[in-house]
Amino acid sequence: MEHDSFRWQIVRAAASGVFAASYAFFVPYMILPALNFVYWPNATSLDKNYKVHIVALAGAILGSSLAGIIADIYGRKQLYRLGPFLLLIGAIGLAGASAGFNNSTMSILGWILFWQFVLGIGVGVEWTLSGVISAEFAPAKHRSRMMATIFLMHPVAYWVVSSLVLILLISLERSSGLRDEIDHHRAAIAVDKLWRYLVGLGGIPALITLFFRAGMYESPRYSFDLAEERPVDEDHRPFTESDIRFSSYLTPSQFLRDLGNWRHLAGISICAFILNAAIGSLGGDNYRVLAQTWDFSDRPTNTTSLYAWNDVQSGSASVGEAIYKVLFDMSLHSIYTMSIVSVVGSLILIILVEHCPRRTLLIYPSLALAIVFAILATFVQITAPTTPVPEIAATILCYGIFNIGPNLILLVMPTELFPTSYRATCFALVYSSGKMGSILVQSIPAVLYSSNQHGRVYFLYSMMGCLLAISLFSRVWLPTYGTLPFPHRRFRFARYRSLRLEDHFKEVKKPEKMAPGFRGMFRGLRRRLNRGPEPRDYTE
Repeated sequence: MEHDSFRWQIVRAAASGVFAASYAFFVPYMILPALNFVYWPNATSLDKNYKVHIVALAGAILGSSLAGIIADIYGRKQLYRLGPFLLLIGAIGLAGASAGFNNSTMSILGWILFWQFVLGIGVGVEWTLSGVISAEFAPAKHRSRMMATIFLMHPVAYWVVSSLVLILLISLERSSGLRDEIDHHRAAIAVDKLWRYLVGLGGIPALITLFFRAGMYESPRYSFDLAEERPVDEDHRPFTESDIRFSSYLTPSQFLRDLGNWRHLAGISICAFILNAAIGSLGGDNYRVLAQTWDFSDRPTNTTSLYAWNDVQSGSASVGEAIYKVLFDMSLHSIYTMSIVSVVGSLILIILVEHCPRRTLLIYPSLALAIVFAILATFVQITAPTTPVPEIAATILCYGIFNIGPNLILLVMPTELFPTSYRATCFALVYSSGKMGSILVQSIPAVLYSSNQHGRVYFLYSMMGCLLAISLFSRVWLPTYGTLPFPHRRFRFARYRSLRLEDHFKEVKKPEKMAPGFRGMFRGLRRRLNRGPEPRDYTE
């Protein structure tokens, strides 16, 4: 298996799942203005927005946790179709959600939350499964590029969703004259079609994923390590017990305590929590934050009605023009702020990932993010409402740096550091930690849902400190690996080899060599201080 070439069929099967999950996860952020316009046009609070976001994130955490446990106990193959199936059913159910006869027999919010929870579970299952199978099917020399190519679909899905909103808006304008509509009821009918079309289209990538995974066999590493039926090699020789590495049979106590893996798992999870909370505070997927960031006018943002569809301050001559402008600007600003730069950053990472150690791609981008966060908080605090250009530039730079390193490395490391019997569970814990960071941001209204920017400024400064702390956690709790160059060199620097999953416990005998921990770091510093400078030989 280590002699295989770049496995495009695995990339296709996993990338389609990541695209379907990312599409389903991003759609609720894009349809919230439409839902507010259709069902709650006079709302003065944001409690319904909180609920939609929190339910989606909670579903992703539950789905990822269950998928990790099931995949480690019963095998990866059991989940090949579960994630896409949940995404398909969730998309159909959410697109058909209804309030019943005369909007009085059922709660539309209840149905939206229910189907959003189902979609969230599907998202968590699909992300965990795609990450694990992409690592286990890939040979070491191509694993980093394969995973970078697969998770490139995450920003691509964001771009596609935003572009589809623009396309559907233009289509509705031509068919129903949405922008000239002055009656809220007729405008709401057109907007209701838009968000249902957008959600329903999410079933197409789920169907494609089901097609690509039809007949897909069990992960060879899981079969080799844990399955009862052992595969055979190219010479049809059954694998013997001596071929099976001992790490597959570790107890939880041996895995976490004796081998020191608790430090690796805690370090990666803390970094995922901080980075997702930090990137969530930028608000690139929140239409209110985007509107404030790109607001070149000096008109106030506070109104008696939350969305002010009929307010003169909206600058619109009709209700249809108001919602059209909100949705159009949100989609366009999302593409400019987040989608384009995220895709570019992910493409750069595909080139760099084979030439840099894993920890390097986590530490230095995190330090760069801390610096840009400080600049962004300063711009948000001191710049006038008529000069948002510095804030826009800093936000775009943050998304680019995030996708050049940390976004992928935090998903690659749990698949390479932990043995097969715990790989999916550890990946799920890291992924769930990141979503908990996103829940933290959504749970603080002053960060994303307030017209007063002081709360967001304070949170950005606090995230700057947390991003600086990532370098410390990465230094003491994360291992240094992936730094063994190939015999040949490419370009002007060495190409680094990924750690073979089978050789993890052969190449590294003691966990102290992988991550020193706080005590190990201080002991090393004390030894250096006591040793003093090296004596020089002046006899020559």
